[in-house]
Amino acid sequence: MGATISRPERAFALAAVACILGCGGTPNSVANDAAPDDAGPIDAALPDARVDADVTDGGPLRSTLGEPPYVIGNPAGTDIRDSVVGGEPPYECAVYAGPAPGTVPIGIQGATETSGCVFNGGVDVAAGDAPGAYGFIVIVTDRAGASIDIPIAYEGPGCTAGNATVEPATWPVPVNPPGSAFDLSLEVTELDGVEGPGGCGPCFDLSLLTRRPLVASTGLRCDAEGDLCSDCEDCITSVGECPGPNIGTVLRTVDLRDHAPLRPDGPGWATLSLDASYSGANADPCGTERFRCHFEVLELP
Repeated sequence: MGATISRPERAFALAAVACILGCGGTPNSVANDAAPDDAGPIDAALPDARVDADVTDGGPLRSTLGEPPYVIGNPAGTDIRDSVVGGEPPYECAVYAGPAPGTVPIGIQGATETSGCVFNGGVDVAAGDAPGAYGFIVIVTDRAGASIDIPIAYEGPGCTAGNATVEPATWPVPVNPPGSAFDLSLEVTELDGVEGPGGCGPCFDLSLLTRRPLVASTGLRCDAEGDLCSDCEDCITSVGECPGPNIGTVLRTVDLRDHAPLRPDGPGWATLSLDASYSGANADPCGTERFRCHFEVLELP
């Protein structure tokens, strides 16, 4: 019979920062919380004995996938064991839950197959999954205890919607050396000018989710310590009369600074999940428009 492996609770770092021009100020805040797009622990039952003639070649346990990450498009019945050879079958699988684990999309977590090696679902982004790219790691272990890490990437809908655009594109997922810097930018055009306590102008709020061991700076300020920051000095351009439609543009850069390797002994995912709210069409109040984007960067030794 198969045993059950439960993923321990992961640590999250959620940093929120508000950047408002003309609408008054909103205090910057940092809180530790679980992400709304995280579906919690995964319970993966180890499969019963599985021995295939094409995997008992006597060599070391290894993957046949080529250069990582292994891409899952619509993983209906995708069996990770089919991409592993060598070692001593049978193989067992579990989702990695240590530092820099990445994120398993809710749609894949809802698989009906209980084996730790088989993935179903993911044809469409599930309710609660933000658009963008997702990455996670499956650990495959053979009967002798040898194991390999298999990074897996899943492509969701693109992160360009309406008047919001993320650069670079979330897909294909970037693959960087451990600890290297990385930048992405979010541009939102046609911000409306709205009345606020501090006067009139466009407004824009940005929240950023990352996963341990990465830590966002206090208030996302780039003059504070932290692996991730996003300053808003001159990030909003305002033209035209206020209040009024389409008078503002925001260009916000998120900086992943040089940092300690996420997993010196294996692959790790740097998670940058954006959640922006801003003044939308028809001079609506601040926060009536929302844009979400999930971004993963694979660090590969």
